[in-house]
This record gives sequence, structure tokens and C-alpha cells, in this order.
Amino acid sequence: MLGNVLPVSQVTALVAGVMTILFGLIVNYPFALAAGLGINTLVAVSIVPQMTWPAVMGLVLLNGLVVLVLGKQAGFAQPDGTLPNAGRGLFVDALGAVAGGSASASSNTVYIESASGIADGARTGLANVVTGLLFLAAMFFTPLYEVIPIEAAAPALVVVGALMVAQVREIDFSDFVIALPAFLTIVVMPFTYSIANGIGAGFISWVLLHAVTGRPAGYTR
Repeated sequence: MLGNVLPVSQVTALVAGVMTILFGLIVNYPFALAAGLGINTLVAVSIVPQMTWPAVMGLVLLNGLVVLVLGKQAGFAQPDGTLPNAGRGLFVDALGAVAGGSASASSNTVYIESASGIADGARTGLANVVTGLLFLAAMFFTPLYEVIPIEAAAPALVVVGALMVAQVREIDFSDFVIALPAFLTIVVMPFTYSIANGIGAGFISWVLLHAVTGRPAGYTR
């Protein structure tokens, strides 16, 4: 286990660098990978109290929604909403979860902050190669950036949030069956401090509304 040889911060940067480069070379999309802290929180807080650790570690959690959102923002999505190479992307994303655990670090997954790179013009896996190399270089600067307070990242997160919310314009709020699940997804996340709760509320309400109204899953007005 690398965690027994290197500090956790260096292992985290190493796995993120390798997986980000791998994603760029295999999928050719500018979607970087790093420690999936949201997934880790879901497992540690919500799942572990209900199951044994061996059972929990047997679960495979994919973060496919982020891949699809980034694909839409980058303009890769087809008119029917499908994303080319989505299968490869989800495979490498799942591999990142395995790689992170195997290296005694957090499971790695495609992270939404990649939206900032896409907004700046990144469109190919070359951006991932550059990002991955920077992750690897960060291994040697761990003592330097560990002194930076977490509050310093707040402005960057605000920018990322602004880029993410731009996707709201794609939602047809004139259709209540679509508008309500989208609204619940957006609102439940901050009020419950859980991305998983927001996504769950959106998925469940979407299914229930479609079932009650008798509309098929792929129905569009």
C-alpha cells in the first residue's frame, strides 16, 4: 500500500495525476479525476452505519452524472442527449475508485471543477495530460500548499458554482414534470448538506411524476 510509504497528501496527488492522464488518453475528454470527497462522505456517514466495512468496500459507486453534465457543457453531447465515449469514461471513472482505494487514498472520480477548464477552452484529452502532470508535480510541493487555509479556495468554488448553474438554462421549467425534480435537486443539496440527497430527491420525484402522469421515460413535448 502506497499509504505506508508516502504521506496521504502525496498519494492523493499521485493517484489523481495518473488517473487524470489515463482518462485523457483513453477517453480524450478534458475531465480530470481527483479524490471524490462527496462519495467518501456518503459511504462513511450514510452507508457504513448500516453495513459492515467488508460489505461497504464491495460496493462500486459511479459518478456518471458528473460525466454527463461536463459532456453537455463541453458540447460533446449528441442532439438526443447521448454522450460519445460515455462507456469508456464511466469505465475509467470506476477504475479511479478502485485505484484510489488500492493506494490507500480516497476513491478517485471525475470532479465537477473540470468545468472551469472547459469554460476556458479545454476540449481534448491534452488538457487532462497537462492537469495530470501538474498533479504529479504537486507531490513535491505538499509542505507548501498545506499551509494555505481552506478558506482560500472559496473564491474558486464560487466561480465553479457559477459555471455549473449555467446548465439551468437547459431545463424546461414550463413543464412541471421536469421542473419539479430539477428544483428539488437544486434546493435539497444545500439544505441537507448532501449532494446524494439532492440527486436522490430529483430521481425519485422524476420517476413518480412520470408514473402518475403516464408519460414514458423518454417523452419530450
